[in-house]
Amino acid sequence: MASAQQRPAKRARGEATTPTAATASPQMQETALPNGVKDLTTELGVEAGARVDVLWVLEDVDTLESTEIWWPATVLPPTGAVVVLEGGSAAVSVVDTPLQYDFNERFPDWSTEEDLAASVSFIHPRVLVDNDTGKGTFWRAAGSQWTAQASSSLVDGVRDMARAPEELAARFVETFVVPFFAAHRHRLTQQQELAFAENVATAKQEFVRVVQDNVRTTPCYLETMTDETVLHILQAVARTVAGSAHAHA
Repeated sequence: MASAQQRPAKRARGEATTPTAATASPQMQETALPNGVKDLTTELGVEAGARVDVLWVLEDVDTLESTEIWWPATVLPPTGAVVVLEGGSAAVSVVDTPLQYDFNERFPDWSTEEDLAASVSFIHPRVLVDNDTGKGTFWRAAGSQWTAQASSSLVDGVRDMARAPEELAARFVETFVVPFFAAHRHRLTQQQELAFAENVATAKQEFVRVVQDNVRTTPCYLETMTDETVLHILQAVARTVAGSAHAHA
């Protein structure tokens, strides 16, 4: 499907663009599937004939107002083409997945099969890359009520919002730290086990402190926490814990 930027003459008032910034620079290679190529579409359980919705944004060039739309499409059988997704110094070759969008009355000028055809790469259970534009956007199975906003909050299931920082810290320890410790415990000496436990306790306290500080200064901070937010907090916590360990060494 051609991007709106490529076909502005067909729109008098609005244009559709995927909502996220460019995430990769795909290059099409019409070659047989070589070793090392990932079939991410199959790995994600997306089969030919599957019906999906892809998130686009309708932007009015006059009013600058935008509206999100979920555009229905059908996954087509693979053609054997390979796409190279490049990001920074990393690159991965994946199987190209053809997509055929449904006719959408908001875009009557896009009516032919060629207009509505797309080349995409499914890279995540919720994200795909449009290989024509190199931009990522969200997708979902047809009929799903999932929205991008629904996944933006990490406090779902928190029983007591007043203690959300503590619950989030405990959830992180139970989900990641405990399994990691169990898998590597046999390699640690008793002294290393004690140091590990002390560092985890320090990290947990620091995580709670940082989140509480942000809750006091940022409206709706908990409700809008994302994976990226938590990553930044954990990076700061790791620096603090490392500095504390170094000071007591």
